[in-house]
Formats: sequence, structure tokens, C-alpha cells
Amino acid sequence: MSLDLRCSALPLAFLCGGSVRAGALEIDETNDQARMGTACHEGLRALPAAGRIDWQGVPELAKRHGVPEPELRMLLGQGQKLWAQLKDSFPDAMTEAHIRLDLPGGHTLSGHLDLMGRSARTVHVGDWKTGRLDADYREQLIGYCALALLEDDELEAATAGVIWLREGEWEHYTMSRADLPAYLRRLQREVIDWDGTFRAGDHCRHCPRSHECPARHALVRRDVAAFLGGELTDYAVDASALAALPDGQLMALLASSDLVQELAERMRKAIRDLVERRGRDIVADGKRATIQKSARRHLHVVPALDVLDAAGFTDDEKVKTIEVHLKAAHEVVAEKAPYRGKKKAIEQLDAALTAAGALYTEPVTQLVTRRA
Repeated sequence: MSLDLRCSALPLAFLCGGSVRAGALEIDETNDQARMGTACHEGLRALPAAGRIDWQGVPELAKRHGVPEPELRMLLGQGQKLWAQLKDSFPDAMTEAHIRLDLPGGHTLSGHLDLMGRSARTVHVGDWKTGRLDADYREQLIGYCALALLEDDELEAATAGVIWLREGEWEHYTMSRADLPAYLRRLQREVIDWDGTFRAGDHCRHCPRSHECPARHALVRRDVAAFLGGELTDYAVDASALAALPDGQLMALLASSDLVQELAERMRKAIRDLVERRGRDIVADGKRATIQKSARRHLHVVPALDVLDAAGFTDDEKVKTIEVHLKAAHEVVAEKAPYRGKKKAIEQLDAALTAAGALYTEPVTQLVTRRA
């Protein structure tokens, strides 16, 4: 079977060669992060030629892709700032370049390059990333390098890098022409000549074939059984037992917890959708699972304040009753500001709120998994 290998799929492919084999059912999932990535790539497309973002078109861009405009503006602003630092590495930059080359055995290697520029005998490739710095794209970038060297025999080296918009960082890798043969042999050995062994792990959640992968299903059954059997839930109620675990087991336990939580949330949604779709409740064992619809009441802040004053509410009691969202306030003041004055208007609002004692910072503690 011939393979059409995309560089963006190579991080998964080198972990498990089964991820790039054709499945019985192709699924293309979308989510908020993917939509934001698409919107950002579209907004950044003209940046090398124009030197700046088309800020006037951002509201329509956000609306078209269904993403929050303030977050989109922040990411595009980061892109414009990073481009000013990196543009000299991309002389005569091309954007949205697509390269597709034939490999021995009827296979192909392809890549969609966000940025590409050339200086002397070195090509430079850039890839915008809107996610957080918690994924390893090394294999994708090395694939871009190989693709560029294969396309142009005159090149001596290729450099490809991720432009992390949220962190404002540039992570890059370089391949010389002398490195190319060894890379192609590794690609052949580990991906093209895959031995048929599915290698399951945390990366499975990003795999397009996870819904039909026997190794993934076995992994899920193992973790669910461990929770239901009490083997893992004991750690949740015994802090001393949890503290005695080495870091490797703690990380594995966290991954298992995330997997079971994700599965449970999907199951609840699937059952809810089923009940709504077939129009009748689930009834068994003296219990009923039914769709409950309700209307939530909300306060209109301005008229509510007069009523609360009349009821004798103190300022602290009013704070507990009515919550004002800073993000929403930023959106309102930005809409009222002139085209070039949105950022300044938000800064002035924050300064005024701080001076009035209305703005405070509340610490938020989260456990997140990032690259080491």
C-alpha cells in the first residue's frame, strides 16, 4: 500500500506507524483550538508582503471562523511582533507554499509551508502555531527540511522552525544535505516499513485512527478497569500513598485520569444526544435519565443596583451578588475605540479600574502537562 505522508503527520507516524495507514472510517474532528488556528493562519497570510496585520478585517475574520475576537487579535499581534524579529531570516518570503514529492516505492512526502525564504544555499521554513508549547513538532520540522532539500539539489542546508504565537518563541531545527540520506533511511524503516505493531500512549488522543485502533481500545479498557476496580481510586483518598509514588508513576496516573475523564465526558454527551434524538427517556433499575431544560435568570446590573441599595446591601454584599466580567468590559471599550486606539483604550480602562480599587488579581492554580 502506497502512503501519502504529510509532514504534519510525521510526529505521530514516528511514534506509531499505524497512524498514517488508511482507516475503514475517516474522521476529521474540529474544535475551538483548530478553528482559532485556521483563523490565525488566514490573518497572518499577507503579513510578509504587507508588513502588518489587516486589523480592520479582524472582526469579520473572527466571525467567519467562530472564534473570540480579543484572543484572535492577541495572537495576530504576537505574530506581527515576531515577524518583525524573524523577517530577515526569510528573504523574499513565500507564504502558503505546498510541496509534494515522490519517494521510492510509490510513496509521497508533502508539506504545506506557512513561510519559506532562501538565503545563499540555505532555505528557511516557518510554521505558525497557535497552541501552547506542550507538543513536540520536531519530526514535522525535520520533515520540512528533508522536503526542501529533496526539491532543490542546490541547497546545502535547510532550517525549519515553529513560531509559537502564545509564548512568543521560535523553535527551530537544521538539516544539512549530508544528514538527508540517514533521515530517509529512518523514515523508510520506522514509518514506511512499519512492523504492524500499534504503539499506544498519550499521543493516541491526537491520532485520526484512535476511534478504530485496537491498541487504543485496549489502553482505554485497562485504565477504566483500574479505576472501577479501585486500584487507582485508592490514591485519590490516600495522600500518603500518592506521595510515595515516583514521578514516572505519577505521570502515568495523571495520563490515565485524563483518559478516563475524556472518555466519561464523551459518553455522557453521546447518551444525552441519543435521548434527545430518539425522544424518550432511559428507564431502568428504578431510575430515569431524562433531558431537563431550564431557564436561568440573570440580573441587569444597572437597574439591579438601585434595588440592592434600597434593600440595604453593603458594597461587599453587592460584589457577591453581581459579577462584572473584565473580558467583556475590554470587548465593549475596544468596540467604542477608534481603529488604531483599541489597545490604548483597554489600557486606560484598566488603569482607571486599578486607581478606583476595582481591579484585583486572583491566583488560579492548575495542573497542566507540558513538554519537559
